[in-house]
Amino acid sequence: MKQRGNHLSHVVGLRDAAEHPEVMVELVTETRTVDIVAEGYDAGVRYAGMVPGDMVAIPCSADSHIAIVAAPSYFRGRQPPRSPRDLAGHECIRYRKDGNPVRRWTLVIGDRESAVDVDGHLVLDDEAFLLEAALAGAGLAYITHAAAAPYIATGQLVRVLERYSPRFEPVQLFYPSRSYVRAALRAFVDIVKERRRRS
Repeated sequence: MKQRGNHLSHVVGLRDAAEHPEVMVELVTETRTVDIVAEGYDAGVRYAGMVPGDMVAIPCSADSHIAIVAAPSYFRGRQPPRSPRDLAGHECIRYRKDGNPVRRWTLVIGDRESAVDVDGHLVLDDEAFLLEAALAGAGLAYITHAAAAPYIATGQLVRVLERYSPRFEPVQLFYPSRSYVRAALRAFVDIVKERRRRS
C-alpha cells in the first residue's frame, strides 16, 4: 500500500507497523496537493479541512498546535521574544512551499489569528529541515508541537511565545469511498483506529 502524507507519525508508529507484518506501508511525502485516486495511491494523510468531501476520513490525532522553538545556543546573548512584536529582532527560519511566497507565521493575537511577516536569512521547504536548523542554533523555527516535543523535553529546544501559538485541525487518514477496499488497506485502517483509541 502506498501512503502519502508528511505526518505518518501521527497515524502509525514503527512499533505498530512491526506488529503487523502482513501490511506493507510505503510512505511518499509531497508538498503539493495530490489526487490519490488519479495517481494510484490507496490512502492519504491530510489535515481535516483539506480532505475531499467524497472520501472516507479516519481521525488520526487530536487537534494539533504550533511550537515556536530555538536551541539554547541561539539565545546566548539574545533575549527570548515575549510578544509577537519582539520577533522583529530575531532570526526566524522561514518556510516556502512549492515556489509560493514565503509563508507568514500565524499567531493568536488578542482573540483572533493574525498572519505575521518575519525576517530571517534561511528559507527551507520541509519541516524536517526546519527542525534540524533550529537544533543547530540557526534561529527560531515555527513547527508542529509533535515534531518539537521530544527535543523540548530533553532541553535541546526551548519553546517561546506559547500563548500566541495557534491550534489547528487534526490529521486524518482518508481513502476513496468505494465499495471494495483492499484487505491491506482495511488492516491499516484498523491499526490507525486502534492506535487512536489507545492515545
